[in-house]
Amino acid sequence: MIELEKGERVMLEKSANLRGAHRKVPGTLTITNRKLHFIPFLSHRSVTVCMEDIAGVEFVNGLIKKMKVTTEDREYVFSIREAAHVVSLVKALIGSPQDL
Repeated sequence: MIELEKGERVMLEKSANLRGAHRKVPGTLTITNRKLHFIPFLSHRSVTVCMEDIAGVEFVNGLIKKMKVTTEDREYVFSIREAAHVVSLVKALIGSPQDL
């Protein structure tokens, strides 16, 4: 479970896989009005990306639908159900004020 900051609200929470170097890491992706939080099921190495740090987000079509999130120094690829919907949500959040 994530701790929310004052004014931060959960917009979506879904099971997802984060592509790692040689494997997919299963966990939960929580999207708030300020951040993306990925918490793996079997590890303590979570990932948090602030909306203002996201340089780009795109839908990756294929056998398994994915969301690719790019920051200045990293790229995160999430396999997630309804990936196109999730991408639309993140695009809307990065293009709007953070205190929705």
